[in-house]
Amino acid sequence: MPTFLQRISHLPAVAVARLIMVPAAAGVAGLFMNLWSSDRFAEHKWHTVIPIACGSLCYLLIGTMPSTIPTVLLLTVYYFFATAAFASLWAMPTTFLSKAAAAAAFGLINSVGQMGAFFGPSIVGYLNDATHSIHASVAFIGCSLLTSAVSLSFLPSTVQTEST
Repeated sequence: MPTFLQRISHLPAVAVARLIMVPAAAGVAGLFMNLWSSDRFAEHKWHTVIPIACGSLCYLLIGTMPSTIPTVLLLTVYYFFATAAFASLWAMPTTFLSKAAAAAAFGLINSVGQMGAFFGPSIVGYLNDATHSIHASVAFIGCSLLTSAVSLSFLPSTVQTEST
């Protein structure tokens, strides 16, 4: 985000560092609000899917913003939603899997996340170089998030027991 924000705003690094505190604070607020809500309603699936989908829409809109202020506002809303999904995401496997299967799911989630951390910057860099713009990479990130939200929406919400 700092590099992205600096490319858009052309601000010095110190000013960008100050601007980044706003989305980070919104992320903390979103995390606590969504965590409280998901625990209160004992529901994790939609407390994960909806914030990720909203975050993806923010990223898709970021590519259309012409100036710094709307971009920072959208990044703030994005971080609010994206960070809000973390706690619910990690609670999901235990709602419909056995203990052993949930442990394996945690490993799978970590593996997929690490692959994204490895390949994501290369893909974004390639898209930036190929198009000489950040718009394609922002659209890629938004579409990736939307794909995640849609994929998660197909998971079961609760434990399904077999009746005999």
